Amino acid sequence: MSHHRGTLNEFGGVLEEVGAEIGHLVDVVVNAITHHGGGVPWVQRALALIPDAIKHSQHGPALAAAITELATAVSRAEAHRSKNQVFTDADVKAVSAAAAKLAALVPSIDLSVGALDTPDERVETLLFDSANLLARVGAGRPLHEGFYDPVSNVWHNWSLELAVYPNEYRAPEPPTLPAAATAAGGSEPATARTPSGHLKSDVYAPVVAAVESSFAVRTVGAGHSFNGGPSLGGSREQRAGTLVSLDHYNRVTPLEASVVEQRFAWLGAERAARVCHIEAGARLRDVTRRLWDLGLAFACQGSTDAQSIGGLISSDLHGTGNQHAFLSEALIELTLVTGAGRIVTLTRQSDAGHWRTDEAPPRELRWLPAAGAIGMLGIVVDCLAVLVPRYNLEVQFTYMARREVEAQLAALVASNDHVSFYYPGGVPLSRIETVRMHRWSVTDKHPTWLAPTLHLISELSDHVVAAFAPNIFFDAVGEHGIATDPLTKALNDLQQPLVLPAPVAYPRKLYYRHDEDEWAVPFDRFLPALHAVLVRPRSATGLLLLARSFVRSLTIISTIPRTRARAAVR
Repeated sequence: MSHHRGTLNEFGGVLEEVGAEIGHLVDVVVNAITHHGGGVPWVQRALALIPDAIKHSQHGPALAAAITELATAVSRAEAHRSKNQVFTDADVKAVSAAAAKLAALVPSIDLSVGALDTPDERVETLLFDSANLLARVGAGRPLHEGFYDPVSNVWHNWSLELAVYPNEYRAPEPPTLPAAATAAGGSEPATARTPSGHLKSDVYAPVVAAVESSFAVRTVGAGHSFNGGPSLGGSREQRAGTLVSLDHYNRVTPLEASVVEQRFAWLGAERAARVCHIEAGARLRDVTRRLWDLGLAFACQGSTDAQSIGGLISSDLHGTGNQHAFLSEALIELTLVTGAGRIVTLTRQSDAGHWRTDEAPPRELRWLPAAGAIGMLGIVVDCLAVLVPRYNLEVQFTYMARREVEAQLAALVASNDHVSFYYPGGVPLSRIETVRMHRWSVTDKHPTWLAPTLHLISELSDHVVAAFAPNIFFDAVGEHGIATDPLTKALNDLQQPLVLPAPVAYPRKLYYRHDEDEWAVPFDRFLPALHAVLVRPRSATGLLLLARSFVRSLTIISTIPRTRARAAVR
């Protein structure tokens, strides 16, 4: 008999394969089993999260049995490992067999909206989208942020689909400190002080106190995550941990060029004059407005401007720009409060990206590990960013023949700063003749007086179609060839290029309630990967894209040819 050393993660390949086949439904089960060791309570919790329409369908009992079998097999394997430090062949075979049974149920499970959503949930979504539409028109800003309800002690994400039940919620405020005499002093390194000259240990003392007094901590920004990252594992009945918000740490401060040059000689005088100190709780919309007033902008724009800077760094925003892939490329310094309550500052040493911590002894790093680490290394509290001179973008939305787009993909990417393509879902690839292309390019042109109004009309019309009549895209243009369809031609004639400030042109202020599933694939393999999903719907994503009710599903390509870093499908 063979034995296998390791932990439950040895089954990761098997479990991930199942998760890829059935998607979110099985992800719930796999996460429950993997992170909590299986067992009856977690089987019951996983089963309880299965939509009622599926649970009570003819395939519900088989699905419940397969989930229970997988959980039991994994639990037994973990019990063997805990006792003998090994897994047996029988353990691996049992888990694999149970996973195969679960995967075999894919063709029979209805994953359309009709199965996953109850009538009440559909009404709730329509009300949600309507309320945000009215807020956008009436107040100028939709309700697109997570929020904390002090009465119920519950935090909700932006779409109201995630609720977090902490023991305690804290939103620490920067303390009122006397004016610092100088921006430096004593024997502390330069990284120990903020641009105001105050010690970071004083400025961020309330954040440190929240960490040191808590057993488990999560930090939330604007609540734009599409997963359970902010969760502390609590429930309404049994709460857990401390949820920390840095909303009050939201200052944006330009730095004196001479001070920057002194510390970052490798930047040169021109870039040193474009550095700002930004606190993590600041919202992107407020930061970009302040930067615009200073004549500055981020080289990389975000797709929604409601997010917090700390959240964008922790997820490493990628967005516009075929020369600027990620937000972290603009950072030259980052400050963290670690899980041990220590304040650590990481400083970039060169254009090549070498980083150094201010610990004793310092750590030398080849990249910025906190960027994209989703908070696992500590709470991001501030950063220094190198900006670019503010710029305008020319925006154009065009309907194009799908085959023409796919044949010219590399050229379209190279000739624009950013390109996105929208494919209609709900139909097989063979029936899709037309896709919608969005392109953004830096321009010397200036916005006209009518540009803001035209932009608002475009945003509202997109929202109305996507939220309330998602089938219109395919019914109207998707199945018709451009050469013969007068409607498509008319729409292209109407959608003339529009020039807007970069922070306005790219981010969307209004989003319908939706979810995102995003993958990173090599640029040259993007089209084969997309076709595989649409032509051979063996995966949950393929099933969802072919479900008629999921026409709102979008395909977006984030074009980053300089780094060839990723193409993203959402």
